[in-house]
Amino acid sequence: MGIIMTENIYSHLAENPNTSKKDRIEIIVKSAREVGPAILTAVATTIVTFLPVFGLEGSEGKLFGPLAWAKTLAMFGSVVVAIILVPALSAYLLKGELKPIEKNKVSLFIVEKYRPALNWMLDNRKIFVIFPTIIFILGMFAYSKLGKEFMPSLNEGEILYMPVTTPDVSMTKARELLAYTDKKLKEHPLVADAIGKLGRANTAIDPAPVAMFETVVKLIPENQWPDGVSIYDIMSELDGELQVPGLVNAWLFPIENRIAMISTGIKTQIGIKIFGDDLKTLESIASKIGKEVEKVKGAYGVYAEQITGKPYIEFDIDRVSASRYGINTGTINKILQTAVGGMTIGQFYEGRERYPIRVRYKKELRDRIDELKKVLVPSPLGQHIPLSELADIQIVTGPAAIQSENGMLRSLVLLNVQGRDLIGFVEEAKEYIEKNIELPKGYSIVWAGQYESQVRSNNRLMMLVPLALLINLVLIYFGIKNLRNAAIIFSAVPIAFAGGLILLWIGGFNTSVAVWVGFIALFGIAVDDGVVMMTYLQEAIKNHKPKDWDGLKECILEAGSRRIRPLVMTTTTTVVALIPIMWSTSTGSEVMKPMAIPTLGGMLVELVTLFIIPVVYSYFEQRKMERENLVK
Repeated sequence: MGIIMTENIYSHLAENPNTSKKDRIEIIVKSAREVGPAILTAVATTIVTFLPVFGLEGSEGKLFGPLAWAKTLAMFGSVVVAIILVPALSAYLLKGELKPIEKNKVSLFIVEKYRPALNWMLDNRKIFVIFPTIIFILGMFAYSKLGKEFMPSLNEGEILYMPVTTPDVSMTKARELLAYTDKKLKEHPLVADAIGKLGRANTAIDPAPVAMFETVVKLIPENQWPDGVSIYDIMSELDGELQVPGLVNAWLFPIENRIAMISTGIKTQIGIKIFGDDLKTLESIASKIGKEVEKVKGAYGVYAEQITGKPYIEFDIDRVSASRYGINTGTINKILQTAVGGMTIGQFYEGRERYPIRVRYKKELRDRIDELKKVLVPSPLGQHIPLSELADIQIVTGPAAIQSENGMLRSLVLLNVQGRDLIGFVEEAKEYIEKNIELPKGYSIVWAGQYESQVRSNNRLMMLVPLALLINLVLIYFGIKNLRNAAIIFSAVPIAFAGGLILLWIGGFNTSVAVWVGFIALFGIAVDDGVVMMTYLQEAIKNHKPKDWDGLKECILEAGSRRIRPLVMTTTTTVVALIPIMWSTSTGSEVMKPMAIPTLGGMLVELVTLFIIPVVYSYFEQRKMERENLVK
């Protein structure tokens, strides 16, 4: 905005050299008033278009909320600079005889190229319309080829290896597996260290079972990696080396995984929730779904949660035998609790610290069933009866964990997606499941994880973005006082949208929340050049009042040539500012690039609107002029 204001003031001062201080100030004020309304309208559209970002919820809202605030406040600052600071500084800095814009080689080059091109397009309007139409068609074709995902994975520099095994794994075997996987991970030349954990910490927010391992893999500095190797290549190599029977691998990023588990309760990219009222039926359905999902291209690390299979020691007390010895069931249960689980009999104090004193059998006397059968239970007659005489002891299988949600029992199928877009995978997997699996009455499936987040954010944006664009159109109308011309300016939005889609397709990116935030930013600035161009076109027609086509064309050429330099400068500064992001490879570039590409592609194509607006405007003005001449 500052560029447009400065250029307009400079050009008027250059046309009126050697003026007094008072006259120079009047010229500056007049120049500021000339473009001030257009600048205010352009900034207002940019701010309003970005409002949908404030409406995002969940993790995407927390990620892009600060960006929305920063851009909004920056746009308010740009208004202050353009409307107040630039004219004030111009009065002090733009003094003396200024070099006319026509003598500036860059400006002269731009005008010399633009004016003949615009002149040809005004004479060949039907042919010219083909170009933006082709761009729009290519954009829609590119959109049909783009994949969909919630958010690009953020390379955090470290890897989280999180395999799962069967729920009946013993603590001893689990420790052996963890030690083995840690050892294999450390053998890789690009791994600096691997720190594994099994089971849960002493906190309610870490409900991890013994069957789930969590190993943080620390890599050597990236500048020591071989050329062309990415962190995803390292994940693939480690996965190939760690194909352990009984372990289902999952390779994730630590922070991304924690955020996913907190926000969705799913530790992988996708979770398939099965709801019903019978645990065995849920486990059977989960197993069938897991087998079907494995057939879909891109499925990786599919794990159908095993609800049952956890071994339990069951004590079935024989009440008849117990009563024969005068022993009640409460006494037997208390002995079992003390011998196996332990019982608190007091507390030990050390200063302000307190420790419970617990009594139970030694481990070697309680870790085998044949030893538990020898546990003695005292009778009222002073006898000590072996537990085997009072109860039947056996190992049974039961649920490892009983999970419920919304009042219904729940089972899970966990999986990741590799080598394709997440949303396309889910849509194909849904077709497989609906075709091959018939759910019993009262059972249902819900897709969760990143897919759930993507659906939520997509529904939100589908409501807010059109509303913001509609408000934009109204703002443009109030700015230029003409609905037809406002619609002509708004034609820049679909063209810029198509340009962003084409560059996304060429770059091999998927659409995501980050991409749509980039498009929202693009929609706000795509109409800025059009607002300024239309302001000058309307002003030229108003001042010259052309009576025929030649006069109309000359007015349009004059207005377009006068405004082309600042508009090209604003577009160029936007594009140049985004180029460093495209070269970035540091942490965060995975999110920044998808945000920048829509704006970059859209602004490159948006230059076409510098021809579209004059050409379309000339068509309607010519028809209006012909009707007026006919009436006369």
